[in-house]
Amino acid sequence: MTPEMEPPVSIFNDVLGPIMRGPSSSHTAASARIGRLAAELLGEEIKSVLVGFTPDGSLATTYDGQGSDIGIAAGLLGLEASSSKMKDSLSLIKAQGIDLKFEIRDYPATHPNTYRLTLESVSGKKLEITAISTGGGMVKMTHLNNFGVDVQGGYFEFFFLIKGLSNDIIPTIPERIEDTYKSIGIEAVYTATDNDSTLVNIKTSGPVSKEIREEISSGFHSAELFYSPPFLPVLSGKNCSAPFTTASELIRFLPAGNTQLWEMAVMYETRRGNIDEKEVLRLASVVYEVMNDSVRKGLEGTSYKDRILGRQSHLIGKAVTEGRIFDSPLMNNVIRNTMAVMESKSSFQEIVAAPTAGSCGVVPGAVTGCADSHDFTEEECIKAVLSAGMIGVLIASQSTFSAEVAGCQAECGSASAMAAAAIVQLLGGNAHEALNAASFALQNMLGLICDPVANRVEVPCLGKNILGAVQGLTSANITMAGIDTVIPLDEVIKAMDSVGAALPRELRCTGCGGLSVTDTARKIEHKLYIS
Repeated sequence: MTPEMEPPVSIFNDVLGPIMRGPSSSHTAASARIGRLAAELLGEEIKSVLVGFTPDGSLATTYDGQGSDIGIAAGLLGLEASSSKMKDSLSLIKAQGIDLKFEIRDYPATHPNTYRLTLESVSGKKLEITAISTGGGMVKMTHLNNFGVDVQGGYFEFFFLIKGLSNDIIPTIPERIEDTYKSIGIEAVYTATDNDSTLVNIKTSGPVSKEIREEISSGFHSAELFYSPPFLPVLSGKNCSAPFTTASELIRFLPAGNTQLWEMAVMYETRRGNIDEKEVLRLASVVYEVMNDSVRKGLEGTSYKDRILGRQSHLIGKAVTEGRIFDSPLMNNVIRNTMAVMESKSSFQEIVAAPTAGSCGVVPGAVTGCADSHDFTEEECIKAVLSAGMIGVLIASQSTFSAEVAGCQAECGSASAMAAAAIVQLLGGNAHEALNAASFALQNMLGLICDPVANRVEVPCLGKNILGAVQGLTSANITMAGIDTVIPLDEVIKAMDSVGAALPRELRCTGCGGLSVTDTARKIEHKLYIS
């Protein structure tokens, strides 16, 4: 199948989202999307599902600790990644009589986060899909049965299978469909062949009724139909464009030297998503509301059996009252609020992957910590969140948020850069200053490994989130004071990408290196799995 043109990064698809529950966006949220996509494509009552992971990928050792099994079950049940039922999905799917199994087996895989699902319906219909989790909850389906495809969640996807077509007819299929069915908002038509079979994929910007789908497929004497709606908040399309994807390009687009980064974020997302400024601000306000709620719920106190760390965020204020730590309100609020978000995450409360669940405490901890100390308004905080999102776009466009690919520098390092820009925005800085602060923050996180203890995204993740948030604050202060950050952001992002490629596999979220293999970590893991 002809590869789809890679959709531009979206602030609300790739960076500030998904809104989710669970320990990991790459594992829990992404697997929920993959499970739901598979169930929708099957389109019938599910009898059984076999999920296969390759032995040399990251999922073989982490899928049951970081929530891939929970996410797959939730998705198969049709639950969103933000559903309060996420944590109970394994028992719910068992109660529905669906036979869900996981196995480690060899098959060709080019990404460490590869899922292969084999589904069978009650009526006997079968489906096999291969999909990858690309980081931060984003996914890509690469195969449907034996056919290469490209499904990333930004379109309504309609597939049908034709047998026995001659090679001279196959190239004419896209034009025939586009000419006949212009009214359904066709964005692209692709074909793929395997022996004497041809799979046709129609991507549309709006839903296609069952009647129209059957009409199209019957015109080609098709036997099998598969259909799935988009799962991303901002859709893709022919008219989507990215006005800039690097910091240097962004600077050339600046209308004036004092333009702030949140304004560039609005410009970017209106063009990327074909949405207006009002909608961009609405989406940003939803993100900020969830971030703020995750802080407050964490501070109220959370509990969850299957986690390493209990409630601790309240201890910061207690220590200040008792005179056991320095009374530095801004710093302590940032630390406390970052901890609170991580506690919400670890108890299956709603959080924003910003840019990932593993780094979800950094941006909200920094922004709300500053707001709690200096009475910034909600509008100012929303602009700060948009500024953070713009930095994330520049990173994702040139590298990755996936710790499985580049270590924790891609998660907490990216989040720290985003937080630095957000705080510059709160301080009234311009886009140049926000970019410089992000550069300084990311410079100092290069080489950060990903080594979660017992495959729970808590230790040392909590400390790395605190480090990221505090460094975001100091980087913003340094930049606004006029300190030279020396290396431009684009060069730092490229350096991060090359460092990530050089990291050993064991240090990239496999549970096979760093703190995750210490004696204490092994004891914690054993205790969690037998409890």
